[in-house]
Amino acid sequence: MANEVEIEQVQQVIEIVERGPQGPQATLDEPTIAELLTILGLDVLGNETVPVVDEEGKFIDKGIKVDEQGSLLVNLSGIFHGESHLVKASGENLVVINKTDNGAYHSVWQSFGEGNTAVVRVRDPELPPIEISAKTQILTNPQWTQGATSGNQTVKSITLDFAEAATRVVFQLRLNGKIAFSVIIPSVGVGEVEVPIDGGIDFKAGQLIDASITSLDGDVKLWGDEFPASSGNFVPYNRGVISLWTDKEIALAEDGGKPIAIRSSWKATTTTPIYQLCNFSDIPQPITLSHHTVTDDDNRITVDNNGVVTFNETVYEPILSINMQVVRSVGGNPPEVTWGLGLETFVLGQWIPVDDSTIYMTLKREDDDQVIHVNRTLVDKVIPAGSIFRMVQACSDTSKNVGLISTKPFANMPIAAGAVISIAGRTL
Repeated sequence: MANEVEIEQVQQVIEIVERGPQGPQATLDEPTIAELLTILGLDVLGNETVPVVDEEGKFIDKGIKVDEQGSLLVNLSGIFHGESHLVKASGENLVVINKTDNGAYHSVWQSFGEGNTAVVRVRDPELPPIEISAKTQILTNPQWTQGATSGNQTVKSITLDFAEAATRVVFQLRLNGKIAFSVIIPSVGVGEVEVPIDGGIDFKAGQLIDASITSLDGDVKLWGDEFPASSGNFVPYNRGVISLWTDKEIALAEDGGKPIAIRSSWKATTTTPIYQLCNFSDIPQPITLSHHTVTDDDNRITVDNNGVVTFNETVYEPILSINMQVVRSVGGNPPEVTWGLGLETFVLGQWIPVDDSTIYMTLKREDDDQVIHVNRTLVDKVIPAGSIFRMVQACSDTSKNVGLISTKPFANMPIAAGAVISIAGRTL
């Protein structure tokens, strides 16, 4: 516990600070603030770091402030824990920089909502650099609105074009008027300068970003333009490297994730047989699906009538079961016709075959009008969100009317589907 002398010394410090310097009225016998702080074992702040009081709180130089509630606000860079770990604001995130290896990390977050609200942030590969504005005029100390983000984005670096050299350049980004990111660039030369962002800045889709570039040493000048045209919003030319991200709920070990199951088919609606035949020899053709018996209420997987299956969420440990009824309706030569089934996936605007998905068989002349059943089961570890695929069939000779058949073989039994696909798995 503090003794009476220490308490009296603290009270003296408070009294001197509250009444301020007294000039000639101060007595020589009265200890100075520095002397009292030394007695109490506290460091003496230099003139540059003497707290300055305004209506918002107390400032201790370079953007550090204590508000009336006692909260510490660090506008620039962040707070060091020891000499190796820097914690800083980064848009919709808090980032920890390990200065020993320059690695950047952030936590898995959870809200205060009911139930399991923990999410992991999954990032896509970097997109090609995105350019905004142009280099038609010089902007001085620009402040602008960048515009709404088109998706959840992690901005990893920004390249600016400086018209003049400058020192102690302050680059700030704000969300709803609050500083979300701030950095001081010690010096820049004329021309393009890439501003790397340790760990990146996370923004949510649709957010408006207010930005500013100033200098602690005077004006800073950059190349830019009015963007959009006639908007009155003058934006420096900037080129960003970004990647998109999605927050995925973490599955608890006790529930193993959310199960998912769907089933779609192609089948007749009357007792009259229908066919889905190959129309081109040796060319894969998509298999359509007309009935969707089991669907997912959350639309994590969707199947349309063209047979296109879309994974809107990542599915883990998926199982694909495919069942077909195949027929050769015309006999004669050639004595053998080959029919095959496979999968195609949609990548970069085109359909490409899926490895190890093809199965085929030979239909002989004596198989004319004989219905043959084909079953295929495929498993995988994970199918990522955004994956799209379809089933295709192919035959070596279309003149033999080879393909799928759906019919009603028995009066008191359901119609036999010509094609059925079932998918099971789990999502987080």
